[in-house]
Amino acid sequence: MTHKSVAAPTFCLAILCFLAGAMPSLASGPQVAHDLPLVPLDGPGFVRLTACVLLVEMSCQDADCILSVKQIYRLHNMDRVEEATLRLGVPSRVDGQRVRLPELTLQNQHGETLTPLGSSEQHRAIWEVKLDPNARESLVLSYVHPPWRGHFVWWRWEMSLLSSWKGVDGVRVAFTLPQHTADDAFLLLEPYLSAFDGTTLSWNYEKVESAPRHELLMLSPPTWRQLSNLRASGAHRELADLYISIQEAARPVGVPFPDHFGQILGELEAALSAEPDDVATRFKLSELFRARADAMPEMRLNYLLLSAEELAKALQSRPGDPQLADALSRAYYDAAKVASETGDPGGALVYLRKAGEVPGSQAGQEYVNGEDLFLRWAVSLAEQGMVNEAMVQLDGVLSPGDQDALVRYAPPLVSVHTEVELSPIDRRARYSFRLYPTSADKTRVRIEEIASRLEAVEGCEVALRSGLDTSVLELRVPYDSLSELGERASDLLEALATDLDVVTSFVVAPWRSTPLTYAAEYGFLRDIYHYEERTDLTFLQDVCEAESEYARWRLIELRNSPPGDEHEQLWQRLALMALREQSRVWDRLPSGSYWTYRVGYGKSTETAPGMSWLLSWGQVRDLQASYSINHWSRIAAVLLIPAGGLALLLGILHGVRRRRTRSPSCSEILGHEPTHKSQRGQQAGKEVGAPQRLDKEWQNRGRVGRRAGIDLVRSQHWRA
Repeated sequence: MTHKSVAAPTFCLAILCFLAGAMPSLASGPQVAHDLPLVPLDGPGFVRLTACVLLVEMSCQDADCILSVKQIYRLHNMDRVEEATLRLGVPSRVDGQRVRLPELTLQNQHGETLTPLGSSEQHRAIWEVKLDPNARESLVLSYVHPPWRGHFVWWRWEMSLLSSWKGVDGVRVAFTLPQHTADDAFLLLEPYLSAFDGTTLSWNYEKVESAPRHELLMLSPPTWRQLSNLRASGAHRELADLYISIQEAARPVGVPFPDHFGQILGELEAALSAEPDDVATRFKLSELFRARADAMPEMRLNYLLLSAEELAKALQSRPGDPQLADALSRAYYDAAKVASETGDPGGALVYLRKAGEVPGSQAGQEYVNGEDLFLRWAVSLAEQGMVNEAMVQLDGVLSPGDQDALVRYAPPLVSVHTEVELSPIDRRARYSFRLYPTSADKTRVRIEEIASRLEAVEGCEVALRSGLDTSVLELRVPYDSLSELGERASDLLEALATDLDVVTSFVVAPWRSTPLTYAAEYGFLRDIYHYEERTDLTFLQDVCEAESEYARWRLIELRNSPPGDEHEQLWQRLALMALREQSRVWDRLPSGSYWTYRVGYGKSTETAPGMSWLLSWGQVRDLQASYSINHWSRIAAVLLIPAGGLALLLGILHGVRRRRTRSPSCSEILGHEPTHKSQRGQQAGKEVGAPQRLDKEWQNRGRVGRRAGIDLVRSQHWRA
């Protein structure tokens, strides 16, 4: 037998063992150990309860734990004349609920066992005790609770029943553990105020008239010890198993065990990081997410998907495992139902398809074969306005006839943007197709077929790029003259002449016309460019209207056809919504399509305005442009030559004029104006009323000459 043949049984056995280990905890749950005090049936009379001591000792062997109990009562007959007779019993009911009690033994202070008188509906056992006048007596009630195996110890002491004694001088309660234990083992402790030294919990009271119930809920010492050891050892998987087992035992009986989902998740992920291919651990992680999904309805979908993710990883490690495949398919199917219930039919269809695509799953095929379920969710999705998404999800689910009827008249395109560029060496056309989702695969195949035909045309270069819902086709036709460009355009049209449909019509549209004029005149001071072409896009209207009419006729036909059974009604509703959507897309195709023409010249480094045009659907237009570009740098250089000559001529004339002007002599300059201030005043007085007609230019020159004469006299003086 090979390793592969024993893999699946071994895996199943491991899962069954894991579930079997958890079953006792799920079935049994923790039992509650009740301790009830002795109470006087007819009242205490003159007998006083001076002290009551409750001693509970826990002992554990392996996973079994028992509680041994002793109740000590100290009585005093306060009557100094007559003896007292007490009828004592242990109640069998608390708050109207019957309590299971073990075999009880009552002894006096001499160690003698008292024989019970019997029992009643309200009391487990009844004894009669006599006390002499002013006598004191000690009674010891002892018993052992039945052993149990589980993760919890739940104990209660109904101390409030001591109120039947009309007061107690002192009460002591002690609960002893078999080993030293930290307080994190306690899940519920009432009253909380107590003394705890690691092994014993104790409560002490004086002058008790009434007392509350005492209750202890804790992890059993073996479970707490196992948790501590696993935490210290770093055994991640075993620690996660123990947390899961404790939580599964606590949930059905209402034990307030804190939610350890985070710790369990962390331990399982730590185990998987050490052993990524551990299928059993990954399956356990998926079960953890699934249990979380059941516990949190508002997050059910998220946790179901997380569970499916872990199952998918496990199936990758062990491909073909039927149990894993069915579990994964079931997770996707449940996710689909949750998505549908929460108003997400699109997600429901996605998850339902995934449920049927799991390899090796028999259950997945049963889910997918439910065609009516697919149709119902697809109709819900379409009614929300997402017709295309519904059609995509139904691809491959419906019968070939129904599928073809839904997509037969669907438009191939939503919009087209065509860019046409002309240069001196080639003409390029770039088509950006936005595909209609329902017919995207069919349209993509058609575009590839057109591209292969164009590649066979001599001199035609083709490039095709496809995306999710787009396709970009680029054509380049090189040429040496306009006549050659026209010949190659004719070859291109001839190659696509057969099977002319909407897609082909968009491809051939820019090649149905070629430039009538395309020239450039290059000069020293400026360049002149000429372009002329006549475009006619009306033929596209006829092609699109012919194909869109089929969708409208089919829509009218469906509206008038009588509905059949439930399946036919669902299909007809979906088909009507699909055809209405397809008709709207046909109507929007003209407004979403446009053409851009650009013309460039190889030697021009500037973009000529007026050399680009935007054309709309069905437009007939003459594209004409004549544009000149001035070379301003050359024009400036030409204009600088006469400007320089004129500047030189003006400079020469100015120099000649200055030479012809006579300068005054030094004596004339010195005699022109008195030097002393007194003489200036006398001369000024003599010239009062005389006309002052001195020329400003001669005055300025006189000042300059005077300064020059003074400097000359000073220089001669120094020379002497």
